[in-house]
Amino acid sequence: MKAATDSITRLLTVAPLLVLVLSCQPKEVTSAKLYMQNNDWDSALKQLEKAVDLEPENAEAQFLLGQIYGRRGHFDQMNKHFAVATEFTDLYLTQTTAVREQYWIERYTTGVRALDNGNYRKAVSELETAILIDSSKTDAYRKLARTYLNQDRPERALVLYNALIERHPDDTDILMSTANLYYTQRDFEEVIPVLKKILKLAPGHRDALANLALSYDSLGETENALAAYRAAIAANPDDPGLMFLLGVYHFKRKHFPRAVKLFQQALVLAPNDFDALANIGNAFLSLAENNRLELKTKGAAKSQNFDSLTLKNKAILNYERAIPYLEKSLDLQPRNAALWRNLAAAYVYTGKKEQGEKAFVKAEEITIQAGN
Repeated sequence: MKAATDSITRLLTVAPLLVLVLSCQPKEVTSAKLYMQNNDWDSALKQLEKAVDLEPENAEAQFLLGQIYGRRGHFDQMNKHFAVATEFTDLYLTQTTAVREQYWIERYTTGVRALDNGNYRKAVSELETAILIDSSKTDAYRKLARTYLNQDRPERALVLYNALIERHPDDTDILMSTANLYYTQRDFEEVIPVLKKILKLAPGHRDALANLALSYDSLGETENALAAYRAAIAANPDDPGLMFLLGVYHFKRKHFPRAVKLFQQALVLAPNDFDALANIGNAFLSLAENNRLELKTKGAAKSQNFDSLTLKNKAILNYERAIPYLEKSLDLQPRNAALWRNLAAAYVYTGKKEQGEKAFVKAEEITIQAGN
């Protein structure tokens, strides 16, 4: 009997506390919840607006108000009220994060689907909304930048990437994407400082070093370009692409022996690299043409101490050296008319007239077919 009496006493003691807790909830919030249960969102909105006017620090009212704005697609207002709801307490942190994540995924997924289908206008709209919902996620920025590029609006894409850099200043992937975008626009003055920032964060970054060298080269800063190429190879000694790029640097400056050496080093690392093979062949052809030009110039000037036989032999030797590289490159790309012409010249100047004629005919056939 005494136990039952004690239980009743405890219940009577707790009951007033429950009433007190319930009474702490503003009547506007209570009404809003009832309206929400009945899907009367307009009435719920009005009640919650009253609640936050009377008590701005009411986290529950702010959270519920944010939820309604989210349902209506007013995501700026949603974020505003969610921010207030989580400013004074962590009670709604998980819920606001979940709601925001759900809306972000919906808009992002729809935007990516529109982008893949070529519906760029819809993609822009959906991805911009995804960024509005959660500006901390980088994926929507990247996809929106790609959409702008597909619309031939690179300036808009750059605005996005620069906004990302402000939020993530040490993200080398974002910095590299920005640098690549500047590079495609041939804005090399803007590329270089971005690449230098990457190299401060990651000194041996392969692509940053390579693009830095290419940017300097494009600006005519040859010494800086050469230093960047050498730094790239020192940091990545087994990279055939970097060897090839440095070879191209020397090829453009008619340093053909250096170019050949570098292209050959690239071939050791990548034996079937078409570009390396073709450029070695073309470099030997250029050396042979230089020998012939020197022969002609000195012969016309009747220069003394002029050994015409030696120059002729050098030219023939360089043509012979070109042939196996040109042949192998044509095994990889048999429809390359320019290489067939170069091979034809090499055959003719090494006394292989019949092979030269066949190679020239092949080049002409490919050219005519390509024209059709």
